[in-house]
Amino acid sequence: MMGTRARGLACFALLLAGCGGGSGVDCPVFVACGGDLVGAWEIDGVCQEAEPAECPGSRFSQRLSMTGTISFGPDMTYTQQTTAVGSISIHAPAACIPDDVESCSDSGLDCTGTPQTACDCSSSSSEEVDTSGSYQLIGTTTLATDDGFYDFCVDGDTLRLQGSDDAVIVLSRVPA
Repeated sequence: MMGTRARGLACFALLLAGCGGGSGVDCPVFVACGGDLVGAWEIDGVCQEAEPAECPGSRFSQRLSMTGTISFGPDMTYTQQTTAVGSISIHAPAACIPDDVESCSDSGLDCTGTPQTACDCSSSSSEEVDTSGSYQLIGTTTLATDDGFYDFCVDGDTLRLQGSDDAVIVLSRVPA
């Protein structure tokens, strides 16, 4: 469990968030438009924006990449074989760190420095997903799966999925 000091450091990390990284894909403003999901889709990348930095002198970077395929069947089933890799890096000068934080490592991230000077923190993780299940459409633009709800838009051979975290997964239709 996270204590009060760790929550404070985690909160300052959120305040420092800067523009996040996509993975080389076109990232226009997402608008759900619906469309025909049926078929196999290969992940091109992920678009994710974070809030601008609110503390002078702070730096925040994030990288999120995703590879693999997602297939939607006409029988309302899907399969997903994906790998997601993410990392963050944070530099927080002393003026950005709450007074009650005693150690930069209270955040649970890998950190160096001291709250009295500056904290430099980073973290990375990866997740492989190999699953299948059923899906349903709610209205014409929302997809419900076993693990959540996604707004979607199919535009030609491009599918964009946006979950509750506002990240947009960009996929290309795999030729039949």
